[in-house]
Amino acid sequence: MKMLVVFAVVVTLFFGYMFASAVKSAERANDAVDLMIARYTR
Repeated sequence: MKMLVVFAVVVTLFFGYMFASAVKSAERANDAVDLMIARYTR
């Protein structure tokens, strides 16, 4: 039973980390797109 709880916690942390890094990379991609749009619309 204890192993199951530990496993659930590890999986939750892993998915939280994956989600956070996905959000960060999405923000970076968004910034890059904004820069390109600004460069080409001027």
